[in-house]
Amino acid sequence: MATFRLEILTPERRLVTESADSVVFETWDGEMQVLPGHEAMVLPVRPCVARMGSVSGRGVASIAAGFVEISQEKVEFFVDSAEWPNEIDAERAKGALERAESRLDSQGEAWDIARAKAAAARASARLRARDLQRPVPGGDSVPPNS
Repeated sequence: MATFRLEILTPERRLVTESADSVVFETWDGEMQVLPGHEAMVLPVRPCVARMGSVSGRGVASIAAGFVEISQEKVEFFVDSAEWPNEIDAERAKGALERAESRLDSQGEAWDIARAKAAAARASARLRARDLQRPVPGGDSVPPNS
């Protein structure tokens, strides 16, 4: 089976380093899937749930905004933060989403609205990843390296 090297990197840690056969994530233009041998490119990444497939199983992670560099042999995410579902405090993420939505409703300054939209996107991605923590057919959502 053909694979590529998958890495998810944040300023604080390396969340994933392993061989993978697919990864699905969101760009600002929509959802994208990368398979082995993909054309080389660099794309911005929006906060989302990254879905990974590898020889060790299937997994999901919440990733924040950043960019991805794709080559035929490697896919590297450089994002502000990334978490496994079991690392996400759902109550904290719900609180962050509520605060962001409240700021959006207040129609404050343009810079505050932009920050609130970003916070809401991060919190939503974290909650979606947390919801996907339950086992799924054909694999599970635990960290691939565990």
